[in-house]
Amino acid sequence: MGNKTMEYKLHNTTNLYLERVRSHKEAYTTEVLGKEIIVYPNVMSPKYDWSPRFHIENMPNQKGKEFLEIGCGSGILALFAAFQGAKRVVAVDINPNAIENTKANFQKYNLKNFNILESDVFEKVEGKFDTINFAAPYHGSKPKDILEYGVSDPEYRALRLFLKNAKSFLKDNGQIVLGFSNTGDLDLLNTLFIENKLYIKNFKEEENNGWKAYLYVLEPIKFHRKKQEYIYDDDYFWFKKYKKEIILGKVLKVGYGLGFASYFIKLFNKDISSLDIVVNPDSLNGNEVKTYDGKTIPFLENVFDIVICTYTLHHAESPEALFEELCRVSKSKVIVVEETYKNFFQKIQLTFFCWFTNRHAGQRVNIIWNSYLSSSRFIGLFKNKNLHIFQAEDVSRRSYLVELLAGREER
Repeated sequence: MGNKTMEYKLHNTTNLYLERVRSHKEAYTTEVLGKEIIVYPNVMSPKYDWSPRFHIENMPNQKGKEFLEIGCGSGILALFAAFQGAKRVVAVDINPNAIENTKANFQKYNLKNFNILESDVFEKVEGKFDTINFAAPYHGSKPKDILEYGVSDPEYRALRLFLKNAKSFLKDNGQIVLGFSNTGDLDLLNTLFIENKLYIKNFKEEENNGWKAYLYVLEPIKFHRKKQEYIYDDDYFWFKKYKKEIILGKVLKVGYGLGFASYFIKLFNKDISSLDIVVNPDSLNGNEVKTYDGKTIPFLENVFDIVICTYTLHHAESPEALFEELCRVSKSKVIVVEETYKNFFQKIQLTFFCWFTNRHAGQRVNIIWNSYLSSSRFIGLFKNKNLHIFQAEDVSRRSYLVELLAGREER
């Protein structure tokens, strides 16, 4: 993400919402899902916002759980976690008015085992929780006062801190529940999911009044073997190279493996299909993989706008035949990442580390000596199909290279 600075603005419905909230100079009540909620002045109000109701209806049940809410506002989400039977509730907010408001609501219902703290995200939080909840501000603009911190998170500072640190406060098999909106910076949000190694276990959305509320249930990605995290980081490295090509259009990912690259792509483009010879039991979501024989891609010609194949050609009996299939089903672009060599020594080292990495990542080990590609043979695949190479990237890995070539047919 670098040091890029975005110019964020409030959504056109937000100013009216803030005007209504500011019109209250004294505490008042509103009803949400049959419960009366006290709301203090200068606190985010469920009276004028339908998304807390959506959030409550779709968040996982908290019976017997230890629940932490970041940014509690009036305390409504923490309150309903307690109503569901959470055995411990901790709620924090940066707004002192929100702290007093949340305490008032918990006292109103004579609830026990709660702790309400003024805290900047996790600053004063201690312990670990089954569920960590954050209905995040949707906008990245600079707030004008303490109330606007409920809708504006300058440069998404709190969101970044939350997603970076939440795992440290999460119990084993715990979940992170995040509320967001299509009015926020979704590109940044998805990037933060990847960089903090969080997997979307469940997702809900609802549209009302011209905007959508999103609810994500997130889990830390589990790396079952020591080389799996290495593969995750490597897949992300290459994903950033070809990301701009996959935002629009129908995508086919050939070589699902552990599912990391397909997950990255799906965050930015839902229209993706994934293929592999077998489904790895450690993969992120084996249910989304279509299996094939490694030779014939089971789709008609020109079905996909982009076909992506990473670290897969050298596992085919004939890389040339599989590349032919990639081109057959693509009507626009073919993107391939492959390890390549320039001499016999490099080929030996490449083959060994391919075997070593796959073995220690729990992936299928299929070494076909003649299928490993020299750099010239790799480029030749594109030239033989008269594909214009519009992107070429490479990095040195030990003595050999890993290359990305992206080609398209000139029309």
